[in-house]
Amino acid sequence: MRRCALLLVTFLSLPALAARGEDASRRLVDVPVQGRQGASALESLGFDVAGFSPKTGSAGVVASDSDLGRLRELGFTWTLRRTADPGGRAEALQDYVDPAEISAFLDQVEAQYPELARKFALSDPLFEGQVVYAMKITQGVSGDVDKPAFVLNAQHHAREVMTPEIALDCIGYLTSRYGTDPRVTRWLDELAVWVVPTVNPDGAHHVFTANNMWRKNRRPGCAVDINRNYPFSWNAC
Repeated sequence: MRRCALLLVTFLSLPALAARGEDASRRLVDVPVQGRQGASALESLGFDVAGFSPKTGSAGVVASDSDLGRLRELGFTWTLRRTADPGGRAEALQDYVDPAEISAFLDQVEAQYPELARKFALSDPLFEGQVVYAMKITQGVSGDVDKPAFVLNAQHHAREVMTPEIALDCIGYLTSRYGTDPRVTRWLDELAVWVVPTVNPDGAHHVFTANNMWRKNRRPGCAVDINRNYPFSWNAC
């Protein structure tokens, strides 16, 4: 089982504006702003704000050439952090799992623990052919189990490739420790645990094959940031 990692990142959670057309020549730049309000203002102007750093007082913006032109016109400066890799799978991504590897892992777990784990397809093929899969983990999973459910999902933003790793680690932790770890055994005896390692597999596939800064889904003509489009308590902090 892979080593678990704890990653603490502060992201803005702000309303998404209408999607712009894809531009493969993107780069991550740091834009000095006046606090979180300044980062929010950039978001409201339609910029792809990845986060805000209180330490440096800057917003991380994923910007195309036209975005940089707009920033300049609006009086902003920026510092280049890194450029996208539009030509293929970046070397740095080779240590992380893509949608095909996630699907294969779920198949492997189901075969190894048939009474604990079952793989489900939660969607038909999406816009670019990927499928959203879930793993249900509970004692007696092959029967009609009526238990309280716990749901864990990951990778709403396509470029957040660390989150599926944690989801898969959770699957491995639960299935490998059932029957030996009293706490895990009690969980799976009493609960049905659902783990969705990537809710945006189309976008994730695009990150691994075309643009490692892609954030949204792959809806043609108007891609959607699905992390910012839940109806419940919309725009409520």
